[in-house]
Amino acid sequence: MAATKKKMNTYLKFGLKMTAFAIGGGIVGFCSVYFKIGSLGSVFKTAADAVRAHLLEIQAFFLIASVLIGEPVLYQLRTMGRALADADDEEGDRLEYKMEWLGSVGTVSSIAGMVLAMVFLSTGYSMDYIESLSASEDSVLCLIFVLFILDCIYNGFWQVRYVKTLQKIYPRQNADIASMKFQEQWLENCDEAEREMIYQASYKSRLALHKLVSFLSAAAMLCHLFWNTGIMAVVMVGIIWIALTVTYCHACVKKKGSKLNT
Repeated sequence: MAATKKKMNTYLKFGLKMTAFAIGGGIVGFCSVYFKIGSLGSVFKTAADAVRAHLLEIQAFFLIASVLIGEPVLYQLRTMGRALADADDEEGDRLEYKMEWLGSVGTVSSIAGMVLAMVFLSTGYSMDYIESLSASEDSVLCLIFVLFILDCIYNGFWQVRYVKTLQKIYPRQNADIASMKFQEQWLENCDEAEREMIYQASYKSRLALHKLVSFLSAAAMLCHLFWNTGIMAVVMVGIIWIALTVTYCHACVKKKGSKLNT
């Protein structure tokens, strides 16, 4: 009887939560219509036009910022790696923490720099816009694409250099970064403590991403409703959501199945 009551309470709580989400969605829809949020589309268009006018400077900024952040990070990592060889346990832990922090800063800035460069580039990345340009504007746009490609190349090779730097500090990490199984090879060379840290971080990332894609799916649908942004954003986020779920479930099933063969 107690178990049944507990189950009913669970269903009730879930039902109330879904009702609250539905009411919240209705309120958002009403406010959007009342305050004519659809008119913000003209504001976004004006902002996109402003970005296009300064796209060359923006892409140059991303390239310069990538170099100014990436090179000091690698230099500091090499310096700390040399100091790590002669450090005692306490000093070694402190150095490894700082190296982890620096590596995270470099990795995040590298990925974020490329993604932001793509976002800004997309304001002028359409055939309708390109065909409307004059010959001189075409030349500027070509230079913008060159800067974008250079930024991607630099950040891509920075990540290779980062891995190579870590491999010099930790010789046991001999994974081939050019291999499709690089992550698996890297994990195999980690000790138990490092693997536990990776597993926990990966699981937290999965939970955060699961919440994010549900929010982005709703946001993409609302943007299409009010500003006719197209269904591609909804489709792409939906694919990521499905792929995330399938990958996680497949890994769980595979892990359970491996116990049957031992």
